[in-house]
Amino acid sequence: MRKANKNAQYAALQGSFWAGYAALWGYIGVLLLAFGFDDRAVGIITASAPLLCVAISPSLGSFVDRSRRIQTWHGALFLVALGCAAALVLRLFPHGKLLPLAAFLFIAAGTVLASACPFVDSLAM
Repeated sequence: MRKANKNAQYAALQGSFWAGYAALWGYIGVLLLAFGFDDRAVGIITASAPLLCVAISPSLGSFVDRSRRIQTWHGALFLVALGCAAALVLRLFPHGKLLPLAAFLFIAAGTVLASACPFVDSLAM
């Protein structure tokens, strides 16, 4: 019974994580254009998040692995919470206003969600 419960929890975690990830990245081009960015800025913003993830994800993983107090699920929860907070601020953000801040929030949301993938996947171990 305990193993079935863990599998259900892991399936719920994976399903909710990938649903949120797809909601952001599936429509990011349309969202950025609706915010008032031009095509060049859309390309720069969508390329920046994965590039930052390449730099940030190994550092975060190393920090969590070395820490005795922080567990893997803490890292996953922290990153997903940061991504949700950035997405919530973007949702409440007026379109066409303060484009540099909007760009930063999109890059932050994408970076933390992409960095959370290894943490979420490692929870099955």
